[in-house]
Amino acid sequence: MKNNYEIIYDLRRLENDPTRSEILHFPYLKEYLSLKIEHNLEKMEIKKFNEVLITQIMNLQNQYPNVKYTFHDVNDELLFTTIVEFDNIYTHCQLLSSAITRVLKLSLNNEFREKCFELLNIDHSEMANDSMMRTLLSLFNDNYQM
Repeated sequence: MKNNYEIIYDLRRLENDPTRSEILHFPYLKEYLSLKIEHNLEKMEIKKFNEVLITQIMNLQNQYPNVKYTFHDVNDELLFTTIVEFDNIYTHCQLLSSAITRVLKLSLNNEFREKCFELLNIDHSEMANDSMMRTLLSLFNDNYQM
């Protein structure tokens, strides 16, 4: 998944600057946020960092419930993520179904379109994307029922 917003998180600056807000705001955030710690943490800072990190995660999830998050340290080691395997499956299904829907909408071959409509059990191309998503998700994930 590609980042559409990345921030360098400086715990020391947050702690030492009283004017800086405890809640991070991302006005242009859409799908994915990656946070990276700017400095290595000393043992004494880890407890404070954990408290701040948990608070930030909860705030971010409340503000942006549909956004996925990852937190990395300075060595790019993953500390926390809300991305699960199904997120990737869903993204791939969206890509595939939107591509097939576009082919159906742009096709000039009526026979091909009618066969596709019959196969997808739909009446027109506007229904193709939803039908494809239901079918693909049920194929990739046994827990998803049509």
